[in-house]
Amino acid sequence: MRDDVSALLGDELNIEPFEIETTVKSDRCCEWNATNYHAALLCLLNIFLFADQNLLAPNLTEIANEFGLSPVERDRKLGGDIALAFFAVGAASSLFFGYLGDSVNRIIALACVVFAGELACLCTYWVTTYNQLIALRALTGISIGGSVPLVYSLFGDMYGNSNRGLITSLAGVAMGFGVGMGQIIAGLTSPWRIPFLIIPPPAFIVAVLLVTTTTEPKRGVQEEVLSDESGKADFHYAEKINAHKLKRLLQSPSFMLLLAQGLPGSLPWGTMIVYFNDFLSQELGFTVQQSTLIVLCYGIGIIVGQLSSGYLVDSWFRHHKKLIALFIGSCTILGAVPVIFLLYLPRKELWVYCITCLPSGAIAGVSGAAIRTLLLNITVPETRGTAFALLNVVDDIGRGLGPFFVSLIIQALPDNRREALVLSMSGWLVCGMFLMSLAFTLERDVYKAEEHTLEAYLAKSGLLGDRLRTRILQNGEENLVME
Repeated sequence: MRDDVSALLGDELNIEPFEIETTVKSDRCCEWNATNYHAALLCLLNIFLFADQNLLAPNLTEIANEFGLSPVERDRKLGGDIALAFFAVGAASSLFFGYLGDSVNRIIALACVVFAGELACLCTYWVTTYNQLIALRALTGISIGGSVPLVYSLFGDMYGNSNRGLITSLAGVAMGFGVGMGQIIAGLTSPWRIPFLIIPPPAFIVAVLLVTTTTEPKRGVQEEVLSDESGKADFHYAEKINAHKLKRLLQSPSFMLLLAQGLPGSLPWGTMIVYFNDFLSQELGFTVQQSTLIVLCYGIGIIVGQLSSGYLVDSWFRHHKKLIALFIGSCTILGAVPVIFLLYLPRKELWVYCITCLPSGAIAGVSGAAIRTLLLNITVPETRGTAFALLNVVDDIGRGLGPFFVSLIIQALPDNRREALVLSMSGWLVCGMFLMSLAFTLERDVYKAEEHTLEAYLAKSGLLGDRLRTRILQNGEENLVME
């Protein structure tokens, strides 16, 4: 189809037909340059922002004792209510900054997000009441919620299709590493307030470096269908998000499947983040340090899974899109099995849990990077911030409702904490089925995104007359009709 477009342009403009390159003119992730320096700062920022997310989990019981909470109140207020408030504010922040990021300078917007959320995190050190704690933890959600759509929108304009899987997997690893690092710091330091002084300052420094040493990449510069134009000095992709483009985004079957999987897929993650560490220490009798080590092994497995997933998506995307959907869906379903096994396993030696958590995390970690890469590739540049905002909102709802849902079960059945955690794992079954359904829609939606991008750029640039635009649309696969 791309060669047909080139030939049509040649006919219309009386120039020799050109061939759009099949290799993306993109900075390779293994070469050190300005683009990869920028990406490294964004990944480093992810580490420090996501370290905030789990700072309470290793010490729920200690915090509950300080604020005079019973064991049931501990799970509901510290586990459920705070998580719900954190992700609710994060969801609102994601929507606002995601939509804003499709129209304004994303570097400046990202710096504002960082300072707003991390100041709230820093102030948590001085709380004296539970109400102060929940308010500041909720405000900390601004940084995580607002940063996700901005960071991934930037990645979409920094790397092309052949490298997006790797960079999104590295960003996912940075998020997971940050969550694990925060949990380790919280588990190894005492009292529980100290981590809130340690985490924010590095995030402030990285935000300042982003503003002072990097520039926002041009939108659309890494789109494969624009590769012949994007290398020109005067290249300018001027498209902005509007209501029509938002409607078109919501009509994409693949996008709606990715949104649908977010809620059930995030329920288990939210539960694991909040309760797994405390379950190991309270129900199974491990020390906080030992429980943290087990969770760390699970996190290492997730890193392996995400990196493998990123490599496979880059390798398979051009010719095996259906295989990607089937693979990540299957891994998501299977990811619940070893976790349930661990929850019901009678108390064993520490090394048994550590070894079991490694492959368990690897299987569960496969889908994260793949989902974000697919979302980049089925959206046009001017809607990516909004697309990631909507996905992040759904994920936040799942991560927030997961602990809240479990806390309600625990409150109703105080002796069934294990069963409540196991029930939340069923979300991965539903999530996996949605992901496997992408096999029927993915290829078509990637093609449509490319066509929308090309048609919009040529029309705005004055290179495409009404007659030629009609001819291109008529030559699309299966006579796709542009709105």
